[in-house]
Amino acid sequence: RWSRVVDGVRVKLLNEGTGTRSVLVEFDAGAALPMHRHHEHEQCLVLRGDLQMDDLDIRAGDYHEAPAGSRHGRVGSTGGALIYLRGVSLGDTKSVVRDMLTAWLPGRGGTPRTVREAEGAWADIAPGARLKPLFEDSEEASMLLRLEPGARVASVFPGECLVIEG
Repeated sequence: RWSRVVDGVRVKLLNEGTGTRSVLVEFDAGAALPMHRHHEHEQCLVLRGDLQMDDLDIRAGDYHEAPAGSRHGRVGSTGGALIYLRGVSLGDTKSVVRDMLTAWLPGRGGTPRTVREAEGAWADIAPGARLKPLFEDSEEASMLLRLEPGARVASVFPGECLVIEG
């Protein structure tokens, strides 16, 4: 079920696990989210379209992470976008209000990081299977996995999995 966040921005809850939430967010052309602070480590993969965060342009296939404590100015899309977010407060009204109000308070978190679609190294992990690491800490890891038709991966990756195409 899609829910309105602000005019032109909708959210669909995919998973609400212990300590994290993942959602799809759809932006109409010209729509934006206001300035906000991240209280959780947030990971974003742009599935379609474009996003602008301050002077940073993010396109389809790009990965962006915002560490807990960091903040974004206005996040908008000129042509419309569909994004996957993990570790996000969207979908929880009290947390969204907290994130917007605390954006105005002084303080700094870690530095956000972007991995462009063409950046990063792909590793062959099995015949027809390639893996590109995006993020890893002691509790979780995020990666992209490309499988050619008929390819299989022997190991199981624990946690959440999002199939983008195929």
